[in-house]
Amino acid sequence: MPVMGADAGSPFQTSSLRVAAGTSGPQGDAAQPVGDDPGIADRDATDPPFEPVRHIVWISIDTLRSDRMGCYGYELPTSPHLDALAAEAVLFRNAYSHSSGTVLSFMSAHAGTDPVFVGGISQFSVLVEQVDTFVEQLQRAGYYTAAVIRQGHLNPSMGYSQGFDDYTNIEKPNRDKQVSDQAIKTLEALRNRDRTFFWFHYLDTHVPYEAPRDLVEMFQRPPGTDPRLLPRYHYSSTGGINYKHVGSQYRDQIVDGRISATFVNALYDAEVRSMDEQVGRVLDRIRELGMWDETLIVVSADHGEALGEHQTYCQHC
Repeated sequence: MPVMGADAGSPFQTSSLRVAAGTSGPQGDAAQPVGDDPGIADRDATDPPFEPVRHIVWISIDTLRSDRMGCYGYELPTSPHLDALAAEAVLFRNAYSHSSGTVLSFMSAHAGTDPVFVGGISQFSVLVEQVDTFVEQLQRAGYYTAAVIRQGHLNPSMGYSQGFDDYTNIEKPNRDKQVSDQAIKTLEALRNRDRTFFWFHYLDTHVPYEAPRDLVEMFQRPPGTDPRLLPRYHYSSTGGINYKHVGSQYRDQIVDGRISATFVNALYDAEVRSMDEQVGRVLDRIRELGMWDETLIVVSADHGEALGEHQTYCQHC
């Protein structure tokens, strides 16, 4: 059953895309599917049980705003591959993260509860071994579990490797191409196992913004679209941007101590497109390997990004 979802607009609201084969929908009033498919909500105890899906692929994307994706109404072509997936999926328009930071958001996702209930209080909190994560439950159910991660906050010392048979955290410097390269090798190596769970995490949409120049030019808006000129950000002030968040190849855009908000938006859009191209490679390979019809694919973001909200840029809040 195709499925998809999130609410566009706020940097606190994230994207959640699901292509579901033999699965029920999310619980709670906050996640309402779009469309007329009755196959999710109308099941009851008299229905036959679902057969376990053979392959599960969770694609998580760091710092992705739902309102910068075509499937949520964005007018620029930032996400053609994810939009195509959305076209055969169920889209959820309300998907709220428990945190505007990576650690607490993923702590909630892995534990299935509010992070405060499992010791989550800051970006330095560790997912402790006593927590029975959904990955460990899949492992006990017979799934071989493998992860390819690009995010320092998710390294094994933070507890996120528990339940995984194979856990690869790609070290910097890198781009999401390295994630897809390794993800494709992992899919190819494990395609014939009876049950597999894959977790692939992408980071291009996180600062620093270093997308190729041709992608940045694709999303350049006319001068004056956003007339704000952003000063260097200081923790004691608002309304600016940390210049370290701008890729070194674009520092020439900082003139007289300020950078155009229009250009910063183009940088972010270019990173969304860069990520989408790499996710598209993985989706294409799943099809080529003949796994598509036996695979549940879930796409989500850990949180969004501030692009002017609260007079803040690139601070997640």
